[in-house]
Amino acid sequence: MKTVQEKTAYRFKTLLVLLLLFSTLVGYAQPDYHSGPDVDKGYWKIQTDYGTRNTVIRFFNARNEPVYQETLRGQYVKLTKRNIRLFDEMLDRVVNNHLLASQVRSSELLASNDVGYSKVSAVYAYEETPPSVVPEFNSKFLVNPLVNSYGKLRINYANPDRKQVIIELTDESTNVIHYRELNRQAGYNRYFDVTHLLSGKYRLQVKGAGETMNYWLTIDKPDQRYELKAEK
Repeated sequence: MKTVQEKTAYRFKTLLVLLLLFSTLVGYAQPDYHSGPDVDKGYWKIQTDYGTRNTVIRFFNARNEPVYQETLRGQYVKLTKRNIRLFDEMLDRVVNNHLLASQVRSSELLASNDVGYSKVSAVYAYEETPPSVVPEFNSKFLVNPLVNSYGKLRINYANPDRKQVIIELTDESTNVIHYRELNRQAGYNRYFDVTHLLSGKYRLQVKGAGETMNYWLTIDKPDQRYELKAEK
């Protein structure tokens, strides 16, 4: 079982909508790449460090302030024209926060009285601990769910072929389905407030592109612990 942890509070602003060609690092490092700065939109930067076997993708606003960062462990990204275009689109999403409305609606679906969601989300503490695993992916479907210590569960995926995706959150002990959604979005990124759920284990399933990704969400109310593990 692999532990999935929240990396940074800024992650609610974006989805890594990428159809990337990933390759394992073997004996060389990819040169740094810096997109052309735009006065209005900001820019993104990608760097591969052979010493740590990590590729880091950073996004900056027009004031040169970092707004989002993603680390790919043991991977590098081939900068094809398509991938560069996708990074540019993602930069636009990050800077303009196009996904905020859908995130707030999703929070309300799971939280009966979370009227202060937008205010709470703005004051999350910065969590330095990086994820212990990279997102699960294939060439058609990339899924990357996370939960943080504040009980905010983020579900995001890339679905470039726009095939039907089913999201379910089910109580292990009662089999009660707390949330179910069907959609065909190419890119999805939403936060769910699970603080109102009782202590216990919940199965999160994301089904799409002929695959089912299974995760276990553990909630321990006395210790205020929220943990998400990928099922092998």
